[in-house]
Amino acid sequence: MQNTKALSCPISGIKINEKVARTIALLTLILVAIAIYFNYYFITFFLIFDFAFRSFLKGNFSFLKLISIQINKVLKIKPILVDEAPKKFAAIIGFVFVNIIFLLQYFNFTNTALIFGVLLLVCAALEGFFGFCVGCIMYQLIKKL
Repeated sequence: MQNTKALSCPISGIKINEKVARTIALLTLILVAIAIYFNYYFITFFLIFDFAFRSFLKGNFSFLKLISIQINKVLKIKPILVDEAPKKFAAIIGFVFVNIIFLLQYFNFTNTALIFGVLLLVCAALEGFFGFCVGCIMYQLIKKL
């Protein structure tokens, strides 16, 4: 986020490429849309592991991260380094959401899965298209409580 005075994001000191994170968000957007539209819970199951790799590990095994890095290289997109912590916090939120969506899909609660899927789609779209980190906003609200 550009306006750092209004928000207080977690700080880790580790820098990551924001453009790669935004590409991951766009790929997530596509996969979640397909998973929700066709009720393909195996895609959601894949996303559980991908989010887990990015949330709880360094992301070295994240398929979406590896693809995003290659997309950015091929398109010669200039990296923009940002702090890792807000993106990791958002990935943890995404991890929770895809777990919920998977369980709802698996047990045929498709309408409820659709609601959670749309929320995740909105967050991924905001990050992917506009670089707007919903995780930073959520962190700020939790911090105030």
